[in-house]
Amino acid sequence: MTLFEYLAVAVSIVLSFGAVRLLDGLPYALSREHRYWPHTIWMINLLWLHIQFWWVFWSYSRVTSWSYAQFLLAVAGPGLLYSLANTGLSSSPSAVTSWEAHFYGIRQRFFLLFACLYFVLGLSGWLILEVPFFDPLRIVQASVIVVSLVGARWATPAVHWVLAPLFTVYLFAVTAAIALGNPTIFGGIRTPS
Repeated sequence: MTLFEYLAVAVSIVLSFGAVRLLDGLPYALSREHRYWPHTIWMINLLWLHIQFWWVFWSYSRVTSWSYAQFLLAVAGPGLLYSLANTGLSSSPSAVTSWEAHFYGIRQRFFLLFACLYFVLGLSGWLILEVPFFDPLRIVQASVIVVSLVGARWATPAVHWVLAPLFTVYLFAVTAAIALGNPTIFGGIRTPS
């Protein structure tokens, strides 16, 4: 077993906890009586991010030497994804009577965690994958951080009805770039061949 495979097991375990949390709570968030679409869209996007992170983690396979600090930084992304899943769907989704009230109750924490996630992903790309600091990827990551800070700052429903689909468009663009095998976009991300 290579060191990357060993580390990938830890990352996969943490990612699976988050994915299971989302899969367990999404039926409640999708229930017609209590559903709030901006919240539901964010939870579906978050599930997709779990899948995408697992796929893109292959980029780390080219790292030949790992330090403990690099490992902690690499596992921080999945840890934040798990925290986002747990925040977004609560520890008891069956007890939530209004996902709209829940969403606005956790909004600041959720979006600040989201901003931290993209900061950690940028730092990880720079310090572990050696993606140049001034790579075009940084503009994308900074944009997501700004969107997250807007979501944390404003509780106006109109803002959140725009942010959730806007992030969905971003995810589709990233997914298309990865699926089309364009590693020059998004900092030279490598995927399994």
